[in-house]
Amino acid sequence: MALVNFTHHGLSMCPVLIPEDIILVETDHGAIQLGDIVLFKDNECGDYVAHRVVALEPLTTKGDNSPFDELIKSDYVLGIVVGRIRAGRPLNWGFKGTRFKSSKARLSRLYHKKYTRVFRGLFKLLSRLI
Repeated sequence: MALVNFTHHGLSMCPVLIPEDIILVETDHGAIQLGDIVLFKDNECGDYVAHRVVALEPLTTKGDNSPFDELIKSDYVLGIVVGRIRAGRPLNWGFKGTRFKSSKARLSRLYHKKYTRVFRGLFKLLSRLI
């Protein structure tokens, strides 16, 4: 297993990932599954982005805190996020294989501004259970 560290920027994955979290990315990963958080390079802006996989065919990702889906090519995926370090404390939650990840992916697809507070609270609760 090859792990690479990246500093996370942006708010699209709050509260699971917040700015300045160090994310642990498994680059030697197997098949991507629904609910995995993947790190990929956005060809439009050139930035690295960590988003949750909400559909496999075609490969579609979405930030938990974002209303927009994004279609990506599997070639753009650098790896699967398997943990984070926040304020010096590591948390290897196993985004890969967690029993809630497919539920989180489905809930993320239902995101709507009207339900922002409800979903944020639900994501916080689910994140604590992981």
